Amino acid sequence: MKQETKTIFRVFHGCAEPFALFPEIPADGCAAHCLSYARLGQHGACSVDIAARTRAAGREETADLREELERIGYRVRECCRVTPGMHAARRAALLATTL
Repeated sequence: MKQETKTIFRVFHGCAEPFALFPEIPADGCAAHCLSYARLGQHGACSVDIAARTRAAGREETADLREELERIGYRVRECCRVTPGMHAARRAALLATTL
């Protein structure tokens, strides 16, 4: 069984299109940014501090995005916020790929 991916769904204020943050997956060589996904543009790097400029996305808003993520192979485990443990997991994931 495929491992669950911790996922945080957010929306920019005044925007209707949600995006997903994967706070435990590094998107750069120093683990300062996490991987993100949006229906337009798809995968990209994102600051984990983006929560200050966005709002939590509701279940109805994220239904299509969640379905797309599962279709491309993610097992979504929805989380509400980034925790210190997620930062540590992202750094550990980076170290595991560079050793």
